[in-house]
Amino acid sequence: MGKKSSFVARIAKKCYLMEDIEPSNKVKDMKETQRLLARIMLGSFFPMEGGTDQLSWDHRHLIYFLLVGTKMNLPTYIFNHLCKSIRSAQHPTRPTPQIAYPRLLSEIFYQCAVTDRIARTQQMDLLEEVRDSFIDGNVIVKLSMVKPKSLKHPTQPLLENRTTEPIPENPPVLFSNEPQR
Repeated sequence: MGKKSSFVARIAKKCYLMEDIEPSNKVKDMKETQRLLARIMLGSFFPMEGGTDQLSWDHRHLIYFLLVGTKMNLPTYIFNHLCKSIRSAQHPTRPTPQIAYPRLLSEIFYQCAVTDRIARTQQMDLLEEVRDSFIDGNVIVKLSMVKPKSLKHPTQPLLENRTTEPIPENPPVLFSNEPQR
């Protein structure tokens, strides 16, 4: 896609404050709703490329398609990007990129009981838990969508309630030819 896409003018008109020029890659140049979508997208499920305020052409197209209700095959996009990241990590002369889709991989590892199996072997140096910040009211203030004084804070912290279940004897497999353990 990129700059030669037939959607560039429509992306500029629908997503950016300066509707009549080519869209920049800066989130700050977008309209309010689009900035919030970009923040959710970059903070939740899309890998970051460049700075935290920069969007690739794929990201700009995705925001536009979300806004106008165009159907897209997001799982295929994510899978293709994950494959591309794996291929680039296998190249011996290039530095290894950051892990693509860490939250997706974490959930796969959790559901397949990989982390529990590592913990059972007492190899705790292989496990590290890293949490990113939550998207909350402070994000909306930073995006200048509301004034700091109008922000209301909850009296009780929002905590994830995750029940721990025993490791299944036959955890799900990712590939049909993967041996059962």
